[in-house]
Amino acid sequence: VTDGVSIINLTVLDCGPVLSTDILSFYGRLENGKTQLNWSTSLEEGPISYFVERSFNGTTFTQIGEVHGYVNNSATNYYQFTEADALTKQAWYRITLNSSNRKRKHSQVISLKPNLPEFEVVNVINPFKEQLRFDISLAQNTALTIELYDNSGRLVRREKQLAFTGVNSLKLDNTGSLAPGVYTLRITDEAGKGITKRVMSR
Repeated sequence: VTDGVSIINLTVLDCGPVLSTDILSFYGRLENGKTQLNWSTSLEEGPISYFVERSFNGTTFTQIGEVHGYVNNSATNYYQFTEADALTKQAWYRITLNSSNRKRKHSQVISLKPNLPEFEVVNVINPFKEQLRFDISLAQNTALTIELYDNSGRLVRREKQLAFTGVNSLKLDNTGSLAPGVYTLRITDEAGKGITKRVMSR
């Protein structure tokens, strides 16, 4: 079930022991027509860098930049990258975290294009199991109420998340215990405006 929403498959590169640093958030927007990407990470242990990667088909990614980690013992680190040229068509972006011993971890993928909708789910990983991941486009910063209902209309999950202008990559964790079937994802902003999408648990 996709409800007209694109499906994106995520891949974590298996390069041995899992990296202890995680990408906590990742979102992007257009500033004066140029792609601006923002992400945050957990504590960085040892030298680390971030490859900024872009795709024009959602599958094949090419590195377009590199940002070096702070490695400053901060519990949370914040980064930003802006493309040099204006975006003229839809593109997909991800961040690849790289350690000094060449172990890697990918962020979620977000999609940007000129004239993005002001409030809309633009991608969803469907069907879902352990996590329900989705991207949402916003015209302004807002707190979102995210709710998940089963096929009988019973609320099974609810939480609030802060999101920012542009495309945000969000998720509901710990959904593996839900029974397989069709669910309704409902997202409401601070003004009370809501959108719904049908999703499927496997």
